[in-house]
Amino acid sequence: MKMRREILIYEVHLPSNLSLEEFEESLSILSDEELKVYKNYKVDHKKIEFIIGRLLIKQLISKELDIPISEVEIMKNKYGKLFLKKQCVHNEKESLHFNLSHTEGLVICVIGYMDQIGVDVENITYDFLEVMPQVFVPDEIKYINAGSSYETKLIRFFHLWTRKEALVKAKGLGFSLSPLSFRVPYQLDENTAEDFNYFTYSPMKDYVASVAVKNAEGIKHTFISKKICWKDLIK
Repeated sequence: MKMRREILIYEVHLPSNLSLEEFEESLSILSDEELKVYKNYKVDHKKIEFIIGRLLIKQLISKELDIPISEVEIMKNKYGKLFLKKQCVHNEKESLHFNLSHTEGLVICVIGYMDQIGVDVENITYDFLEVMPQVFVPDEIKYINAGSSYETKLIRFFHLWTRKEALVKAKGLGFSLSPLSFRVPYQLDENTAEDFNYFTYSPMKDYVASVAVKNAEGIKHTFISKKICWKDLIK
């Protein structure tokens, strides 16, 4: 009998009229490097997504590890994957890992005790069907094109694309891992391929999100999504 392990997915839905002024006092939680990244964004909604993402993950880690938020230090590997600085981690909880994804209007974080976990969220109103040959293998393209309508094709496209992005982020290899070098499960009842388990769902209308997590012997992953109000992050 497999032991169940929860994978927690946290969503923060952002209203379109949200102002940067709401987060002025929250900038203090950013490191010098994070502040540079924040300032490099040219549009306000990207700055908001970034600060919300950092508020979310740092507060979750602070609570989980019972350490002050000021002691939560987030690092990047050479491919851009975020990880927790070792000095922050108690010995008995060294396997705490997380991943972030954001798009206009939505920030998602996944956190759990496994070493390879990734998440991606996309707005499905954008048409990227023309790039299929650059990101999908033939059987994946065939599945997308078999959609009965344009809308169905878009949904299938992002169903697969978010899974591919989540896997790339879970492995932490960035663009060095070509999306053409692997396939992801695409049938509705197919959620496992090679060494990874996938969970895909719609966090809100016109959005698709996927989580990829490496399988572990004797473990059955259970995915649970929770909503957090952005106001609760700045209290």
